[in-house]
Formats: sequence, C-alpha cells, structure tokens
Amino acid sequence: MSNYVHIVEMLKARLLHDHSGLQENKAEQTKLRDTFFRYQDLENEADRVQKRLERVQCLLSRKESGIPLWLMMGTILEATGRMDIVDLVTCLIYFGQNASRQAIESITKTHPKEFVVLGKGKRKQVDLNLFGGLGTTKNK
Repeated sequence: MSNYVHIVEMLKARLLHDHSGLQENKAEQTKLRDTFFRYQDLENEADRVQKRLERVQCLLSRKESGIPLWLMMGTILEATGRMDIVDLVTCLIYFGQNASRQAIESITKTHPKEFVVLGKGKRKQVDLNLFGGLGTTKNK
C-alpha cells in the first residue's frame, strides 16, 4: 500500500507542476503573439517586395517576360503614380511588353480592385486603386 501512496503523491505533484507549467506556457504564448504576427507581416512584405524586384528587373531588361501585363502595368504605376493611358502604352512597349490601349482598358475592367480609370476620351488616365492589391501610389 505504501507504494500507492507514493504514486498518488507523485501524480499530485505532476498535476500541480503541469498545471503551473501550462499557465506559464500560455502566458509566454500571449507575450509572443504580437511578435509572431509581426514576423508573419514581415514575411508577407518580403515576399511582395521580392516579386516586385523580379518584375522591375524584367522591365529593365526590356524583354518579354511572361509576367502578366497587368502586373507589369501595376509595377510601373507603383513607381510613377497616375499616367495617361497613351503614355502607359508607350512606356510598356519601351520596356519590351506587348501592349495596346485596348489591352490597358481591358485590364482596368478585368482588374477593378487594382486599377482605377480617371477622365474621359483621349485624356483617360489610369492609376492604382488605393484599396487594391498592389499597394498605394503617389498621385501626380
């Protein structure tokens, strides 16, 4: 019987130890939660910047890249802000992209979360939608 008394004492000690350890664990997790979220935010930001670097390198190489035109268009607008559609077409062609006014207008209709068209007629301008997925832009 004395062995069982010892086992019961050890189990009670284990219970108290584990309960205390679990509370400490949860308290430490709570302290680390904001740090973990910050880490995730930094990872997401690094991924976004890495992808933008690749697009910028493709544009600067002035070669067709296989990257969708709407992403290349967004990359240019991130750097420049609002542009006339005609100027954007000329710019994309300069950087080796196959672009036309019709393609740009189609992209703005297909990706309304990313782009906004301002003005009418020949003076239409395109800009990044401030609520879109490519980020904010400087307006000129």
